[in-house]
Amino acid sequence: MEKGNHTAILFTSEFKPLMKGKKIENKFYAFNLGWDFCAEHEWGISELLYDFGVPYKEKIGLERVTITRHTSKWGNTIKYEEIEYKNEKFKVLSYPRSPSLSRFVYLDKQEDFYSAWDGRGFAIAVNVKNETVIKYLDDLYKAFKKNDVCLMMANRQTPFGNRGLVLAIRSRIPQEFDDYLKD
Repeated sequence: MEKGNHTAILFTSEFKPLMKGKKIENKFYAFNLGWDFCAEHEWGISELLYDFGVPYKEKIGLERVTITRHTSKWGNTIKYEEIEYKNEKFKVLSYPRSPSLSRFVYLDKQEDFYSAWDGRGFAIAVNVKNETVIKYLDDLYKAFKKNDVCLMMANRQTPFGNRGLVLAIRSRIPQEFDDYLKD
């Protein structure tokens, strides 16, 4: 797994990236884990899509990227745990294994969350002092358990950039956006 250094961002309705001028409910709906110039972020996410049963070849709209299982056929499942690292405590959501935080958490750079991913797994770490983002991480974990997560790559902002892995809570994405994808 490699750290997503560029464009890692929380999507809340305050950010409003989806529907210009459209009022949507004020709540969290997605993490973009960012990207970097590394092979791990260029291989794609087909293994993750397979593990989570995402029907990206058969469906349209958000159904195309919505998980249908939260445990892989091999028994791998989402992990949600508290880990201590350099005298700081973090809540970590990861798949399929607990990560080494030293690979992507840099305490000299204060961030809302720290993330890493590759084609086979991902991790999001949040300092327990950040209660707002911990709540978002809790919400995402609960959504995984209910198969209410969209798993996709998105947000290429420049012709020289890459796309980040996005984990979104399906039930919080406005219906208008799903309709737009189906058109």
